[in-house]
Amino acid sequence: MTARPDLMSDPGGAPEADLQAAICSLNPARFAGERIGGALVELQAARQDVEKAVERILAEAEAMLDGDTSVERAIAVMEACAVHDIVGQRLTKVEALLAELDRRLARLAGAAALTALPEAESPSEARQRELWLNGPARPAEGLSQADADRLFE
Repeated sequence: MTARPDLMSDPGGAPEADLQAAICSLNPARFAGERIGGALVELQAARQDVEKAVERILAEAEAMLDGDTSVERAIAVMEACAVHDIVGQRLTKVEALLAELDRRLARLAGAAALTALPEAESPSEARQRELWLNGPARPAEGLSQADADRLFE
């Protein structure tokens, strides 16, 4: 393998074999095709599962509002709520993939002594930041629901 010497050696003295092993551990063909492609399929399926469940819950709720408060309607809503288990299983697969990919990329970066280069913010990223189009906040980040409610008091 021919490579630029500045990419194959680092100040910490990691040998070329460590870098080659780190690159091989990424197994790009498997990640790109099977694993990442599979994760995308799981995410799409999770979205579809949630959409179907929400549509069913809304339909049952509308029927209840129209006066049909039968036990069957309540059971149908409860069955539709079981989607959380299916979606949870799908998301667990995606989480595992991302954690493994993160671990392998960190190993590669460590073996190559890579440092992050500053990146310019893209116009799309700037727009999302400026218009707060970044979706819900992560846990323990952003405004809590209680804080948001206080704004409207």
